[in-house]
Amino acid sequence: MKEIRDKARDLMKNFCHVCTRCDGRACSGQVPGMGGIGTGSLL
Repeated sequence: MKEIRDKARDLMKNFCHVCTRCDGRACSGQVPGMGGIGTGSLL
């Protein structure tokens, strides 16, 4: 799984932090920012 995340971080550089839990905290306020998966919110 680590290899997959490392590859994703490389491919999605400047678009996504590829966090272990996508909750929108690491990318909040950034454009583009993915936000929380399915909600687009921080909560």
